[in-house]
Amino acid sequence: MFTSRAEYRLLLRQDNADHRLMEYGFLFGLVPEEAYRRVKQKLSTIETEIQRLESTRVGSYASYQSKLQEVGIGGRLSSDVSMAQILRRPGIGYECLLDVFEPGSIAESDITTEIDNRIKYDGYIQRQVSQISKFKKVERQIIPVDFNYDGVVGFSAEVLEKLKSVRPHSIGQASRISGMTPAAISLLMISLERDRRLNKPEAKEKMFHVEQSGSV
Repeated sequence: MFTSRAEYRLLLRQDNADHRLMEYGFLFGLVPEEAYRRVKQKLSTIETEIQRLESTRVGSYASYQSKLQEVGIGGRLSSDVSMAQILRRPGIGYECLLDVFEPGSIAESDITTEIDNRIKYDGYIQRQVSQISKFKKVERQIIPVDFNYDGVVGFSAEVLEKLKSVRPHSIGQASRISGMTPAAISLLMISLERDRRLNKPEAKEKMFHVEQSGSV
């Protein structure tokens, strides 16, 4: 599977595949306990180091300024900047941070790579986590069996053909159709909400009065 086709590919990264899947492999008897324990220890090491980088303030110590210049990091540090904030700067990696501040003794490249990714892209990762949480609340939304897909403006010919062929019973099922895009799902949800409002008794009554007044 190409992660570039995945909707939440920031969470489906290569460097965290063992963390995401190893537990399932262990539960199903596909992974030995020793391998599972190593992954758990690796995750614990990553979490502990990230917490330390987030909470450790480096201050405006003069001793750091020369080291920063040596590794090409310019600018003075404010007194409340954390190591994690420095790591988020462009062109700075965990190893570079290690050279300047000696934050730890982690040498494994797979661990340092994930620390880099988790800290640098934390804002984007949290945004996707929030999007997943919101989608879980609506994925069980039922699609009426007689829903008119032809009435949705904006569907591509491919998306329209697949929806009419499969006739998914819920938003969740529709999202799992091959080739379905997040934009198409958004259009579908908007159209379902529009139909729901129009089909409310009070909405129908209002439309009836409008039609009656227009015919006079």
